[in-house]
Amino acid sequence: MNITFVNPGADYMISRIMEFQAEGESAFWSDPLFHFFPQLDRAHADSLPFSKRREYIEHTLRAIYTEIEETINKKY
Repeated sequence: MNITFVNPGADYMISRIMEFQAEGESAFWSDPLFHFFPQLDRAHADSLPFSKRREYIEHTLRAIYTEIEETINKKY
């Protein structure tokens, strides 16, 4: 069986991640983001109102994606 990886892009990645960052989402679902992306400052994110928190997370994830996009694209 051959499996081909296709990079879905930053928008898709970020929108799927943000589904687990919804207001009132259980920490079980939202907390792992800060483990897998240590570039995110959890204390800073927690101090922000929800709308600003989403903006902060999305902006930071987009910057991370930009840095690693070439590596992601080499995976197939």
